[in-house]
Amino acid sequence: MLDLRSDNTAPVAPEVMAALAEANAGTDAAYGADSWSGRLKAELARVFETDDFDLVMAITGTGANSLALSLLCPSWGAIVCHPLAHVVQDECNAPLMFTGGASWLTVGDPMGRLLPDEVARLLEPYHFGSMHSAQPKVLLLAQASERGLVWSVEETRAFAAVAGRHGLHLMLDGARFANALARTGASPAELSWRAGVDALVLGMTKNGGMAAELILLFGKARTKAAPFLRKRSGQVMSKGRYLAAQAIGALAQDKWLERAAHANAMAERLAHGLVQKGAELAFPVEANLIFAALPPALQAKLAQHAQFFPGYERGSSRLVTSWATRPEEIDQLLQSVA
Repeated sequence: MLDLRSDNTAPVAPEVMAALAEANAGTDAAYGADSWSGRLKAELARVFETDDFDLVMAITGTGANSLALSLLCPSWGAIVCHPLAHVVQDECNAPLMFTGGASWLTVGDPMGRLLPDEVARLLEPYHFGSMHSAQPKVLLLAQASERGLVWSVEETRAFAAVAGRHGLHLMLDGARFANALARTGASPAELSWRAGVDALVLGMTKNGGMAAELILLFGKARTKAAPFLRKRSGQVMSKGRYLAAQAIGALAQDKWLERAAHANAMAERLAHGLVQKGAELAFPVEANLIFAALPPALQAKLAQHAQFFPGYERGSSRLVTSWATRPEEIDQLLQSVA
């Protein structure tokens, strides 16, 4: 059975396992004072073409998103995002707990696409400065979104402009940031801080990692509170070298971008084949997620040969490819349901 349930079901990439094995030799300092953590900051400076950032490592995506939001938004603040955002739908109110009581301000269409003009229409008449209203402090985008949609550099800049006019930080939930880079062809710097992004949660786990998420706080978002809130949130791993080693293994020689590009290509290959067999795409395939309405006969045949989520939303099924999905597996699956 071809596993298309999630990119979380994929194994750890060989380069990440190799880095973990290397980090496992001998002893090293604890709580982030190890040599691997220092190397990671230097590697990220190379990748993002700047050293004007703070690095905060986390163990889980929910922990990373929640911790990042707590660094940007006070308890009396509000987080502006799409109603289908992962932080709203899938993190059990953890971001609101971490912030100490911040609230959501959601806006956007059912297609999962948020527009800068929609955010502007929400914010421009808002009661800024009124003690009776939660104060918007963060504009949060998922890159790629929960429906696999990708924001371009130009779109990101437009969101940053709206956020900046109203004094909000722009944050990216980048669980699939590498997939977005592969789609747009932009550099990590172009799609983050150069486009006005203040904070990025750089996901490693969905793209070949074992359990590692990186929070990058750029420029004005840098804060001395980060290590204290990280500790308070339970995201400090005593043997921190194993977190850093995963990221170093993935980032070295830009393997993370190669892995993400492959996952995207497999999604396009599968989507093209399914459409030829009568499926209708619910959303454009811009990353490694497919949402498609499958004819009953096709869905039944697929279920005999692959694991996926049928009837995920509005009658469409969700299928997710990963760095480990092979072209021959896709071709064999499509032949099996002919």
